[in-house]
Amino acid sequence: EIKEYFGLSLSANLFLTRCRDETKKKNLYFTNPAVKEVVENNRERMRLINTGVKAFTRADNKGSNCDYRIAQEGCLSTVPFIKNRVLRPGKEDMLKILQSSEIQKPPEIRHFTEDFRHACDAMETGSVAYVYKEADTGMSIEIVGWKGKDTLRAYVVKNERLHYLRLMGADTSMWEVNKFEEKKEKDKERKEARENRDSSQGGENGDVENSNGDVDDTNGDIKVPGDEDHS
Repeated sequence: EIKEYFGLSLSANLFLTRCRDETKKKNLYFTNPAVKEVVENNRERMRLINTGVKAFTRADNKGSNCDYRIAQEGCLSTVPFIKNRVLRPGKEDMLKILQSSEIQKPPEIRHFTEDFRHACDAMETGSVAYVYKEADTGMSIEIVGWKGKDTLRAYVVKNERLHYLRLMGADTSMWEVNKFEEKKEKDKERKEARENRDSSQGGENGDVENSNGDVDDTNGDIKVPGDEDHS
C-alpha cells in the first residue's frame, strides 16, 4: 500500500515496526536488513529504546487513500525515493507554507502562484513532500505536510521552520520571541491577576464587617432594677 501510494522505490525489507502486534503498528522505521534481522529475531529477549529513523507514521481518517503519512524525522532519507507525492513549490510558495503556524488556519491553495496551484489541484488529498531547490546555489529544502481539499499544511516544528526561513533569507521576526520581554509580560499579568483577586476578596470582607457592625441600639437599653425614677 505505501509503496504504491507514494511511488516508493525502497525495498520493504528496509523498514520495521517496533510493535509486536502488526495490526496496531503506528510507526515504520527506516533501517537496513542486518539491523532489521537482529530486531525481529530478538523481540522477546531484549527491549529496544531506539532503532532506525521514523519514516512513516499512521494518519487514519483524514480523507486519504493511504493510512500512513511521511514523517519529518526521516524525510531526508525517504523523500529522494518518493515519486508520486512530491510538490515542488517556488520560493514565494515555500515561504508561504513555512510562515503559516501550525496553530493557525493553514493557507488556502487559491492564494499560491498559478503554476503551484495547478500542481496541487492535480494531487489527491493526503501526505506530501515539499521540495524546494534554489536555482542560484542549488540549496535544497525538503519538508513534509498534508494536502487537503483546499489547503496545504506543513508538519514542521517551530525551530526547524526558523532554520529553513533563515536559509531562504526570509524575515523571521514573527517567530522570534524576546525571552526577557515575554517574562516581563507574564509577571505583569500575574501581578494584575493577584491585585484583582485581592481587591475582590477585600470587598467581600468589607461587606461582612459592615453587616456585623450593624448592632441594634435598642440592645443597649437595659433597665436595671432600682434605677426607676421614684420622684
